Amino acid sequence: MTWCDLEKFNFETYHRRLGDREVYLFGAYTDPAYRGQNLAPFMRMKCYGALRAMGRDSFFSTTEYFNTAARRFKKKLGAVDESLHLHVGILGWFSHTFTLRRYTAKT
Repeated sequence: MTWCDLEKFNFETYHRRLGDREVYLFGAYTDPAYRGQNLAPFMRMKCYGALRAMGRDSFFSTTEYFNTAARRFKKKLGAVDESLHLHVGILGWFSHTFTLRRYTAKT
């Protein structure tokens, strides 16, 4: 399974409306009995095709740094890192997201 939102980029620490050609992709789940068979990248590629047919060609996604399975999955898809963030929250009293690094596109 995989999910997407056509209206808003709605991540815990970042929210914004999406443009007409943008889509926020989030969540990918493979039943444990079928993991390791490259189903998640296959499903995501099929999702890309369906979204492109709808006129959506700018894909956004987030990945937690220590989620190595998700990072590996997105690397298979050719995803490009744009930035690295650190979120600090203290018991609802303080909440801030710091940009630690912005990556430059490789040509």
